[in-house]
Amino acid sequence: MKRINPNFIVIIVVVVLTVIINIGFLLYSNNRKESQSSSQNNEIPVVTEYDVYYLNTSYDYDEENIFNLYPVTRSTSHDDAHTFLIQELLLGPTEQEKSEGFSQSLELFDPSTNQLITFISPQDTHNYFQTSFDGSALTINFDGEPSLAGSLSGGRINEQIFLTLSQLPDVETVNVLFNSNPCWDDLSGECVE
Repeated sequence: MKRINPNFIVIIVVVVLTVIINIGFLLYSNNRKESQSSSQNNEIPVVTEYDVYYLNTSYDYDEENIFNLYPVTRSTSHDDAHTFLIQELLLGPTEQEKSEGFSQSLELFDPSTNQLITFISPQDTHNYFQTSFDGSALTINFDGEPSLAGSLSGGRINEQIFLTLSQLPDVETVNVLFNSNPCWDDLSGECVE
């Protein structure tokens, strides 16, 4: 039997190790490229800014703005801008905005408890409104009665909602109902449901 040269064994071991290292490197490189391309394919949420209109009586009177509604900016990556904006209207101004004179016009009153409904977070608002679309007309039905104080309250609430939601490209008309009543702000008695 012929004896194998030890140098030959060393050469075989080096070749096998080189092949294993190269295969490992190729697998690592491919995995890294795949993870980089998949992380590049992960979409970064698009943040959009919207104006939400609130009452602010601390500003000077403006004949063009009889309802004293002024915008504050809200940012969101929320997919449903309609829902986001309605939630922001119900939540009202932030503490900082309140210190700047902004206040809530759209407040819901629960006739069964004789209390205003307090909203702390967007999740609190989900059961208090429904929306539907008919072409470019958005209808919002709030569950609860509006808290009306003063002769301009109904018009102010309608205008606040319209100004806030009409900035969306698919909204031309906004219909506001409270407890399915389209005549909620009719003081004349002439509105027909």
